[in-house]
Amino acid sequence: MVNVTLLFFSGLLWSCVRILLLGDIWTRSRKLWLFFTLLSYFYNWFLFLSV
Repeated sequence: MVNVTLLFFSGLLWSCVRILLLGDIWTRSRKLWLFFTLLSYFYNWFLFLSV
C-alpha cells in the first residue's frame, strides 16, 4: 500500500513538473507531451484506486 501511494504521488509530482516545464503548451509537440503527462497521471491514479 505504501509503495502504491508513493508511486501515485511521485507520478503526480512528475506530471506537475513536466507541465510547468512545458511553457507554451499550445505547440504541437508540447501538446503531445502534455497528453502523455496526463496519461501517466491517470495511470498512476488508476493503480492507486485499484489497491
